[in-house]
This record gives sequence, C-alpha cells and structure tokens, in this order.
Amino acid sequence: MLTFACQHFDRRTRQLTHCDLFPSDPAMQRPFSIRQLCSLFSVLTLLLCGATDAMGQDWQWISASATEGTASGWYRWAIDPAAFGSNEVRLMIVSDSTCSVHVNGQRVLRHSGFEKVDGALQARGIEIHTLLRNGRNQVAVELQSEAAKGVVGIAIQAVRDGKTTAVGGGWKSAKAMPPVGWQQTDFNDRDWPELKPVAEVPVAGLQVKAPSEFAAPVVKARVRNSLPFVLEDGDHVALVGATFIERAQLFEHLEATLTGTLGSKKVTFRNLGWSADTTFAESRGIFDRPDVGYLRMVEHIRAEEPTVAILCYGQNEALTAGMTPENFAKQFSQLIDELTASGIPCVVVSPHELFPTAPPIPSPARFNSRIRTYSEAAGSVAQSHQLAFVDMFTGFQDQMNS
Repeated sequence: MLTFACQHFDRRTRQLTHCDLFPSDPAMQRPFSIRQLCSLFSVLTLLLCGATDAMGQDWQWISASATEGTASGWYRWAIDPAAFGSNEVRLMIVSDSTCSVHVNGQRVLRHSGFEKVDGALQARGIEIHTLLRNGRNQVAVELQSEAAKGVVGIAIQAVRDGKTTAVGGGWKSAKAMPPVGWQQTDFNDRDWPELKPVAEVPVAGLQVKAPSEFAAPVVKARVRNSLPFVLEDGDHVALVGATFIERAQLFEHLEATLTGTLGSKKVTFRNLGWSADTTFAESRGIFDRPDVGYLRMVEHIRAEEPTVAILCYGQNEALTAGMTPENFAKQFSQLIDELTASGIPCVVVSPHELFPTAPPIPSPARFNSRIRTYSEAAGSVAQSHQLAFVDMFTGFQDQMNS
C-alpha cells in the first residue's frame, strides 16, 4: 500500500523532510527536492490516468445529437499542409458510434465500430502519409449512432526527423446529410458552418485505449502484371483516359469486348474518361487550375474503389506543344503511384496511331511518329512499375481493317 506524508518544508534549502512513498520506515526518511517531488507526481499521474492521458492533448472531440431518432454527423477537416513530407503521419480515431473516414477521397475506415478492451474503447490507428499531397489535404468523418447522442475523437500526429507534433486545421460540419462527393477535397463546403472541437472528452467516464499499431490506409495492391491480363470474378474496373476512353461511353465497345472474354465471371465497369484529357488532367480542371483537375481525377478514381484501373494516355501529350516524353513519363508515374497508394492495381494501355485521310484534308497520320514515341514512353513507365502493358499502337490500322 502506498502512503504519502510531508512533515516540514524548509524555505532556505527548499527541501521537504520525510516524503515517504513506501511503507513507513524511519530508515528511509530523507530529504526530497522540489524537482524530485514534481517528477514523482508526473509518474503517479501516468499510472493513475492510464491510456487516456498517455495519448496527450492531441485529441479533438466532436459530439452529435438528435432531438428525435438517432444522431448523425458529417464533418470535414482541412488539415495543416505542414503534415506533408513527414516521415510518418498517424491518424487516431475512436467513437462510441459507427464511423467512416476518408483521407483525400480515399476511404480508410468503412462504417466501423470500436470494441471495448478492459472497459476502455479501443482507438484505431492508421498511417496516412502516403495519401497526403503537397498543398490541400482533407479528412472527412461520418458518424452514425444508434442512440440520440454520439461522440467521436480524432487526432493526427506527424513524425519528422524523430520529432512528433500534433496536426491542426479547420473543421466544418454539415447541417443535414450532404450530397454525393462530400468526402472529396474539392467539394464546395462554403455553406457549412465552422466547427470547434473540444479537447476534453465530452462523455463522463469514457475511457480510451491508445492504438497499439498503425495499419496501412488500404490493402496493398496485389501484383497483376501477367499478359494476357485476366479479369477476375467480382472485379470492378475503372476505365481512365482521354477521348478514346470517353467515346466508349457512347458505343460501349470496350466493355463489350472485355466482357466477351469473361465467361461466367461477373465484372463491372465504370468509365471515367474525359475528352482531351492528359495525365496532367488540365481538361478536368474546367474553370479551375490544372492541379485541381488532377486532384479531382485521382479522387474520382478512389471514390469508385476499383479493383483494377485501365489507364490509356499519351496521345494528347504527343500533340501538346512544349511537352516532352520525359515530362509525360514523370507525370504518368505520379498518377500510378497515387493509385498504387490506394491499393489499386493498374494496367497501362498505349495510345493508338491515327488513320490517314484523303486530300485535301490534312492527314492526322503525320503525328504518328511522335505518338509512337509516347507509346514507347508509356511502355517504359509500365515496365518500371512492373505493370501489365497493352501496346495498342503497333499494328493498330491493320487490326482495325482486318
């Protein structure tokens, strides 16, 4: 049994005589300095408060309530851009309700509850640094409670050069269920009111157990690079690219051709092609900057949660003034890296050659030598990432005419 006794404080020496933390024993009576006493108090605090206080002051707590029925909440957190470039970025979340979490459009937690361990709610830990980008980063949290009230606590810690810091940023909350796409970074939340989370647990007696590990945000992409590439039962395929892909929305030739090879397998397709698109996604920016268009493209693909992404780029880049195969390859690699970070296996498809036209119409075939160079660059990108590559340039006219 621990005892604590203070008998006398000497102002001159600033010492306490007989500060006993052990069973009373006159032989153990000796002076303790103020610094030693403070250290002992710190140890006692950690022992008594356990996991909740061990997690520090980084937690931000949000409450949801309903006057009728069950509580729901939808929240967006524009996190501090300084988190990008950290060696590790750890997201911790805990709730007495069911939660879903998206980071830059990537779902990292799907309608998950939190179990109790020794009477405390077990927080979940997710390592999210691979999902962050230089600039704007967004965390979206959805809470669904089975009661009239619910609470969620969340924290993000960035580790850089061995130093751990809490990540801040501004919060907003929806007044009612938001429309589709509210989890994406470029969603317009200007009408959402600002939210001020609290630092203290808003539920009396709620105990939290810190996560013992930080899982990857998504399941690691399985390598699928054999040729011919084989679609599997249950695959959800995202078709991504420029006009060649976009026009397939009208004629459905890609889906029909691929489906004809599947037999009894059930595979679904989602066409995310965009006319005049490039790996830089300038067209998708619409009235925004090209980098915003690129952000939209990546997050639209992530939102589909495909099991395979078929990527067809290079033709528009070949026709763009000032573009080089090296710039194209670098940007294509960045796109593949972002999708791989989301656990999405990719297949690279080269651009096709252009057909000649009869005079006096200028023949598009005059660009084929340049398109061939970009087709080879796409193949090199696929090889460097160990991805399946479909050469649609070589012999394209012969196959189309046969």
